[in-house]
Amino acid sequence: MNSLQRAFRFIKENKDKKISPGDIIERCEIFLVIPLLMFSVSPVYQLICSLFVDKDYPNNGFYTYSYTIDFVIRISIVIGLIAILMYFINMKNRNLTFKLSDNIPVLFFALFIICMLVSTVLNGITDAVFHGAPFRNESIISFISYFLIFYFCGSLIEDSRKKKVVIYSYLISNIIIDAVCLFNEYIKPIRIWEYSDSDAPSALFYQFNHYGYYLMLAIVISAAMFVSERRLQNRIFCCAVMIVNAYILTLNTTFGCFLACIAGLVFVFAVNCIVNKRFCLSAFVMLILFIAVIYISGLFNHSFINEMKMLFTDVKSVMNSLDEKVITADNSGVAVSAADSAGTGRWGLWKYTFGYIREKPLFGWGTEGIADMLSKDSHGLNNRPHNEYLQYAAFFGIPAAIIYVCGVLAVFLRAWKKRRFLNAYTVVCLAAAFTYCVSAVFGNTMFYTAPFFFIFLGLGFERNTSQIIE
Repeated sequence: MNSLQRAFRFIKENKDKKISPGDIIERCEIFLVIPLLMFSVSPVYQLICSLFVDKDYPNNGFYTYSYTIDFVIRISIVIGLIAILMYFINMKNRNLTFKLSDNIPVLFFALFIICMLVSTVLNGITDAVFHGAPFRNESIISFISYFLIFYFCGSLIEDSRKKKVVIYSYLISNIIIDAVCLFNEYIKPIRIWEYSDSDAPSALFYQFNHYGYYLMLAIVISAAMFVSERRLQNRIFCCAVMIVNAYILTLNTTFGCFLACIAGLVFVFAVNCIVNKRFCLSAFVMLILFIAVIYISGLFNHSFINEMKMLFTDVKSVMNSLDEKVITADNSGVAVSAADSAGTGRWGLWKYTFGYIREKPLFGWGTEGIADMLSKDSHGLNNRPHNEYLQYAAFFGIPAAIIYVCGVLAVFLRAWKKRRFLNAYTVVCLAAAFTYCVSAVFGNTMFYTAPFFFIFLGLGFERNTSQIIE
């Protein structure tokens, strides 16, 4: 309420003032935030369109998420490039220089984009290059926008208040989606809501595990915000968001996201202990509360304890390479190693992907270049490796994957180097990015989930070292 009052007072006091081009350029950070905000609230926009847009669209005649993201990415590219240009003009006006030595991740990601383009040229211009594979909708433009717009715009923002706006826009959008999901689950089914997997809620996402990534980020972000915030009402809101998302995660059954949440909450605890140089009780409470919600909910719904038992069984199967019979997507029995079916088939996907990488180690197979081979070899299980790091190596080559990992690590190394200057909201964004990095071991990039990672990775880049912001 106080923020709204200040905003209205500012508008009232400045409504008659003339705005010069120089004033607009100096406020370039406002424009840098716009693409991040657009994507953060895109789930709510998609929800509105799914419920109320009544047109003759493909995909069973309703407005799919790909339409929303296509719109958001196109607008974000235009606004993002203008904002970046304004940022550099403002730097020139202030006699400042953009030092690559202070922006190492940008250098790595620029090299990664070059690797993508070289791989595309060498592997030929296919339909997937410009449109992505059906259902996934990730073109070369999508991948470039992840780095050039969502990461770069986020990394240029210094003001912690703007980071806070993006964080809360994500959490508010998330709780709206969660509320409608619970309404759909327990009160009344909603028209055109569940895409698949009736046993596990997927909300407006195409698959339940994609919703799991969204829940996962909300859990860690809300927990980290609970630690960072000082106002009681804000902490109550963040705690409620964490509990709701943790509960839905047990319905969602995405085990990889559960593991990533544990890792992310431990990260929040460890970083706050290091930065504040004392035991962080609030972060420890959030970790225990998450485990408690998961355990209690598991008594009535899906239990991750059983998943943990299965994990140890899978590890044993991988070690022993026992044989068993599994049922493939086309319901035909195929004798395979138990190791191949470990992790709901992920080990087999990883093994096949390693083989493709060995065939083309330098520049990979191009965007979606392994899709047909992997689908055939895995007997229709999947056409992506369910490991983002292997995905980048298979698509664009081992050097590209290494460059990508180095770029991500550079953000965290920068934060470690500047840990005395980290403000609370930068730590929140770093926690979200770290959590996604863990989940990426088990998942694929998707056009409506991956940008969230690059948004928070960019916002987690510590640029302002002039003062410690409480």
